[in-house]
Amino acid sequence: KAPGMHVLGSSARVHGLLAENNGGGGVALVACDPAKKTSLTGSSILSNQRFGVALFSCPATISGNTISAVAAEGAYPGYCLSVVAEEGDRHLAEVTDNSVGDCASCGVFAHGGVETIISGNTVGPAVQGGIWLQKGVAGTEIRNNDVEGSQAAGVAITTESSASIEDNRIRSTTYGSIYDFAHNITADMADGVILASVTAADAISFKNNTVELSERLGVLLDNVPKDAVQLGAGNVVAGSGVAAVALQNGSEELAEIHDMEAVFTFEAEGIPPNAGENDLVTDQEFPLAATLPPPQGTSMCVPPDCTE
Repeated sequence: KAPGMHVLGSSARVHGLLAENNGGGGVALVACDPAKKTSLTGSSILSNQRFGVALFSCPATISGNTISAVAAEGAYPGYCLSVVAEEGDRHLAEVTDNSVGDCASCGVFAHGGVETIISGNTVGPAVQGGIWLQKGVAGTEIRNNDVEGSQAAGVAITTESSASIEDNRIRSTTYGSIYDFAHNITADMADGVILASVTAADAISFKNNTVELSERLGVLLDNVPKDAVQLGAGNVVAGSGVAAVALQNGSEELAEIHDMEAVFTFEAEGIPPNAGENDLVTDQEFPLAATLPPPQGTSMCVPPDCTE
């Protein structure tokens, strides 16, 4: 099986591509030449198995594309758009103005030594989160995205990643199950925003986001000390099934330094109030899985397996 397009150890500027119904994935951009510009723009990546667009150690611009209907296969979870780098390999990937949806796993997924700009994207149904950053993704800007109908999490920043999260609209996050490898459990989650295991000073900035109609929690902070996140004004969290904001495993200190009613608006016009006993919960622990499986390897041949 092969992807519709595979760039290895080189560069490419691609516009207007149709990659459809490929058993080995849509587009794989692997070990791109950092001295040259690689881009995928104005293309349709539709109904592929394994992945839609996968970047492995590839500084690139992915903009104005439609990436949809990705099916999982075997060890490939079915990410619509993934950006992955080897440890210690820092480079910038720009993911802007794409339409992403119907993903067997995550809509936009970043893992490891990458910096990303994730801006202006529309992310529709995704079985394991809309936008998910993990394992040290650094300096990311997540702004002006519309994320609707994702399962488990709308936006998740976990495991020592960092991001500025501003002006996003996250709506209708429903229940989904994610296996927690660290604790050998499956966690059922339905949270608009998850910030988990992020401990570096000023790792997170969070302001002017709207989080509506999450089936469990609007915003969950887990193992995030008070100096790791800056909560700005203008956040609206409304219509959550259990509670608007939950702080747990050391994140409770945030309530001591922030006036939560100043940084969060807990009701919005046309959205029912949160169903929990309180808008803010600090005395209950909610099950959480903080990592998704990375795409199978980050070698030059995966995906796809070069022997296929």
